[in-house]
Amino acid sequence: GHCTRERKQNLYSRRDAFMAAFADSHGSLLCREILCHDLTIPAERALIVEKNLFTTVCAPLVCATCNLLEEYL
Repeated sequence: GHCTRERKQNLYSRRDAFMAAFADSHGSLLCREILCHDLTIPAERALIVEKNLFTTVCAPLVCATCNLLEEYL
């Protein structure tokens, strides 16, 4: 069926609640703020790789996000 106005509002409010919970847990919604490095800058990206942040920060973050999402779906 079509997405009714109420369903849309419900989705938006759940999305907003999830985003607020994520920001609260991780201090930001932005990758560069969470990692303290900007992926789009090659030298910064090299630091991310060197410090192994994809494994130590990003991977656990994905797991935490999946668990958090279950509360809002």
